[in-house]
Amino acid sequence: MQYLFADSEPFPWRFDFLETLRDFLRLGGDAANHLAAIDEIERAMQVRAASVEQAKEAIRRFADEAEAGLGTTLLTDTSHPAASELGERILAFVRDATKEKLESEDAELRRGNAEDLKNMEMHRAGVRERLERFLLGSEVGVVHDARLALEGGRYAIEATRRIPGPIDVCFHVDVERFEAWQEPRKVASVSEELEKLQVGMKKKLFRRDMTREMMRVGDHTIVAARIGKERAEIALRRKMDDKRGPVTLVLERQDEGIYAEIERESADGTKLFPAVPGDIEKMTGLWAALAKVGREAMEHRDAILTVHVGETECWADPKPGLLIDRLVEVFAPVVHEIARRSPSPKELSLKIEREDGSREERYLDRGAARGTVEALHPRAARRFAALKL
Repeated sequence: MQYLFADSEPFPWRFDFLETLRDFLRLGGDAANHLAAIDEIERAMQVRAASVEQAKEAIRRFADEAEAGLGTTLLTDTSHPAASELGERILAFVRDATKEKLESEDAELRRGNAEDLKNMEMHRAGVRERLERFLLGSEVGVVHDARLALEGGRYAIEATRRIPGPIDVCFHVDVERFEAWQEPRKVASVSEELEKLQVGMKKKLFRRDMTREMMRVGDHTIVAARIGKERAEIALRRKMDDKRGPVTLVLERQDEGIYAEIERESADGTKLFPAVPGDIEKMTGLWAALAKVGREAMEHRDAILTVHVGETECWADPKPGLLIDRLVEVFAPVVHEIARRSPSPKELSLKIEREDGSREERYLDRGAARGTVEALHPRAARRFAALKL
């Protein structure tokens, strides 16, 4: 199945972009509303802090003036002891009242801020929940890499989807729903062709000439792997309690083809052996099989671990505005091109072409899409202006 523009030219992305855009406007718009609310709360807190500081400054100024006046009187007029005693009491009262009033202003500021901070956390949770729903439910982007590691007899799996921009979203995979990878897997169960590998050269017994050193890897367990489009690292162990390091297959896609090497720990230290051409083909088969596992794993994603916009991590260290703005930046030229090729200015149109040649048209009502954006807080709506809906 592939997607086409309304004029039947190939569409560059292999997912339902119009449905993705509809979800993004709805969920991303809600997230932007929460961000606008956070901005308003932050401004209100700044105004409150400035107002309290002004009030405290006025209190201090009054207290200083009262203290200066009473102090001067007490120093210059000593002929009336009773009056002096009263003045001292008044001065002490002014000081106590000033301290109490300043503390009251600070307490009021803390109470107001505590309520605002509580509301901000509620809105931050709303932002995160809306964006998580969008990213977990959307098929935008392509599987960029997958990682698995055998931990306590079970695999932990992560899969990363890359959206142009670049935006890299790393997902946790629920292995409970991924039956094929709930238990340790042997190499042969994933790629039947990879049974033996040449891992080096060794001297023949009682002779000086060399012979190939072969290793049976089909019965090795896959203990870790990182599988990307351009590079793969796959760690294998024959015995899980072996004190030596794993045998690691490293493959890299280069201009002239695929380069592969085998890293292992031997009696004389770690060895790197460039894989021979016949073995590279078999190792590439394992790479392809594990890449398919990564794509299948994406169907069982259940949580977001990290989101990188370029080099900036914006999930663990929340910068949701950056994510929304970059998605708008990525989607905008695609929306403009769909609009240019759509037969009606009232709709965004695409086609689905199935394997049997049949086609189905898909639409997004531009008026409804604009209505979704216009219903947002003005500050939130401005984030989506570049889409030109």
